[in-house]
Amino acid sequence: MRIKKIWMLAVLLTAPQWLGAQPEGFALSFGGLASKAYTSILLKPNGGFGVSGALEYGFSDWFSAGVDVGLVEYIAPTGQADMKSAWADLTGRFFPFPASGLGQPYWQVGFGFSPFVAGLFEDYWPNYAAAQSGLPLSSGVIYWNAQTSLGYRFFLSPNWALDTDAQYNLFWPPATPRLQTLSFETRLVLFLGK
Repeated sequence: MRIKKIWMLAVLLTAPQWLGAQPEGFALSFGGLASKAYTSILLKPNGGFGVSGALEYGFSDWFSAGVDVGLVEYIAPTGQADMKSAWADLTGRFFPFPASGLGQPYWQVGFGFSPFVAGLFEDYWPNYAAAQSGLPLSSGVIYWNAQTSLGYRFFLSPNWALDTDAQYNLFWPPATPRLQTLSFETRLVLFLGK
């Protein structure tokens, strides 16, 4: 069963080449984001800033896949611990419309894990929320997340672009109050080997 899934994924990712699409090559991006955290309990702090980056490969002019990472620190008032959220995701980016002179809109989806293990940092989500709500702290559990974003890629030159997007992240498992974040992100993109 696992072999069939691997073959299906390989077919889907290489289909653009079979259909005559030209691969776009690798793209490396790095930038910053502003984020707001939401959950069923009141969070203080709930606004933060962070960094993110990605390495992706453009299989065609309408699809790319890669790895997306990020870290956000939610700045607390004096005397309180800051909260952190992080992710490392496998992503797919879809460009549903042809590129114009200015750029191209995109939709990105991803799934991955939160690289901090609960209990390692007391201020890391979800232990932060568990402590605030009176729930027991978890330890030794890997926390997952899913993301989606809508954005626009502005072309600056043949080798450079600027991505701006609104991104939604959902962190779980559901045994703790679920963290959801809404972020606004800007990244500088370098096209490699185009």
